[in-house]
This record gives sequence, C-alpha cells and structure tokens, in this order.
Amino acid sequence: MQTKRTHLRLFGLLGLAATLLVGMGEFLMHFSAQGYGGEPFSYLAKVPDSRITWGHFLMVAGLPLYFAGYWFIYQTLGRSRWALAVLVTAVVSFSTGGIWVTSRAMLVKIVQARATATDAAALDGLLVFYENHYEILVQALRVLILLLSFFWVMAVLKGRTIYPKWMAVFSPILLLVMVFLSYLLLPAFGKYLVPTAMNAAHLAFFGLTFYHFSKSNT
Repeated sequence: MQTKRTHLRLFGLLGLAATLLVGMGEFLMHFSAQGYGGEPFSYLAKVPDSRITWGHFLMVAGLPLYFAGYWFIYQTLGRSRWALAVLVTAVVSFSTGGIWVTSRAMLVKIVQARATATDAAALDGLLVFYENHYEILVQALRVLILLLSFFWVMAVLKGRTIYPKWMAVFSPILLLVMVFLSYLLLPAFGKYLVPTAMNAAHLAFFGLTFYHFSKSNT
C-alpha cells in the first residue's frame, strides 16, 4: 500500500510540475504589461527572442507531464467508469492543447514579421491560416475541458473516491472561468494569470486533489 501511495504521490507531483513548466512557458510567451486588447495577437509583437525560446521549450518539456497528473486523478477517483472518462478526455484534451501550445513560438515570429514588414498585408494570409488551423484548437480544448469537468463532477458525486462531495464544485472549467473573471474584475492582478489561464486553473485543481490525497489514508 505504501509503495502505491509513493508512486501516486510522484504522479501527483509530476502533474503539478506540468502546470508550473507549461505555465512559465506560456507566461514568457504571452505576457504583455499593456494588456491583451487591440488587433488579434498584437500583444505578441514585442516579445523578445529569449522569451520565445525559453517559453517554447518549457512548454514542450512540461506538457507530457499533464498525462501523469491525470493518471493520478484517475487513480484517486477510484478507477470507476466516470474516472476513466476523465482520463480519456484529458488525454484527448492535452494532446489537442499540445499541438496548439507548441505552435505559439511560430505565431509570435509571424506577428513580429508582420509588424515590421513594409507590406504587412502579405502576412495577413498566414495569420488567417493560423487562426483557422491552430487557434481553433484552443476553442476545442475549452469544450473538451467542459466535458472533462462534467465527468469529474459525476465521478466525485457518484463514485467512491478520496474526495469530499464538495470537491465536485472545483472542476477545471470553473477554475478556468475564475481565472478569466479575475482579469475582468481585477485586471492589475488578472493580467498575470490570463496569459497562462489553463495552467493556472490546473495548478489549483491539481493542488487541491494532491492536498486531499495527502490527507487520505486510503
């Protein structure tokens, strides 16, 4: 039993590491002190090359660890059919998200080339292509996270898990909405969370689940 708990603890910590690595990478790539309004992607125009490189490779290194984090969730949910639905949806979600997030470095360079080009219209087609083939993936990711959150709620409420029933409230989609609300209500604070919204939400989600696992004797 103790050996299994040790293994699960490791997977839980790897999930937390995923949120930090990908979160730092996205922050380096996306953060803008001036905010995120204006033309689409204009906030990326002044990201320095060093932040692009560090951000890209931190995201690449951290993203696979999300699967470890959701394996931890699956095990602590009691491996019910709802728990399996959470795991499968998570694999699809973060495979999709991985394609999106690792395209951001190229997007930044396209935006910067467009900002300095004498004929900016020549690069408009590339931005449209990006929006239609990559930016759409983040919308799909959010829909998948909504579905995953439904399975999470059902697993906690109907299954035999280590979590109290009130933990059903703290689903990834609710935490994600709270991150975006923080930017609307407290922009001076929220501007630091929005660039890495999915990771901020999962840092809270994995943190809460790991806390309950640490308290549990099962």
